[in-house]
Amino acid sequence: MPERHVIALGGGGFSMEPDRLVFDEYILQHSRSPRPRVCLLPTATGDSRQMIEGFAKAYGVFDCELFCLTLFGTTVTDFREYLLSMDVIYVTGGHTRNMLSIWRTWELDKILAEAHEAGVVLAGVSAGAACWFEAAMTDSVPGKLSRDECLGILPGSFCAHFENTGRRPEFLRQIGERILPAGYGVQNFAGLHFVNGRLHTGIVESAHAGASHFELANGDVIEKVIGSVYIS
Repeated sequence: MPERHVIALGGGGFSMEPDRLVFDEYILQHSRSPRPRVCLLPTATGDSRQMIEGFAKAYGVFDCELFCLTLFGTTVTDFREYLLSMDVIYVTGGHTRNMLSIWRTWELDKILAEAHEAGVVLAGVSAGAACWFEAAMTDSVPGKLSRDECLGILPGSFCAHFENTGRRPEFLRQIGERILPAGYGVQNFAGLHFVNGRLHTGIVESAHAGASHFELANGDVIEKVIGSVYIS
């Protein structure tokens, strides 16, 4: 079985820092190919033209082949063949619940799980990071932070932009009340790298960023800060 990688960013990458592509370079370094085929999935943005153009400009500095799978007016006739031919699949941030609903309609949930088993690197930021877990706390519902059901490729739950106002206490409450399973709170400019379904390392591109794992034990939510590698 090939080595399986998931790289989940709480915030950062080309869409937030188009002139500082350290996370993006890190993702490409874990591809199985010296000249990877990289596919953008911008579903969470409604296939935003601005996002697609930003990806092309940012990743154009790397030695890779660029692709983009849009679901609003797609011309791809076989999603499975298309995605399994990639070395890296990068999912943008945006609206988590809408993205997942559309993917399930097109059965991309099953195809992405198969791509993972085949050794395609799965990566993304915010919604594009949360989607790989069992569940996530997101702002998909206006005015509240609620649970979204995700793909379950990785165990546990996920919350991006963890330093944003209100996210930490609400994430801990939902874990404490068993609304969410144990999981990860990840700040902007921090991420998590999983190998073969297990956490390999945290990654940060700022000394002020980080991530923690939270679990319920004897009625209390326990925090474990994740050791992270600084990349620059």
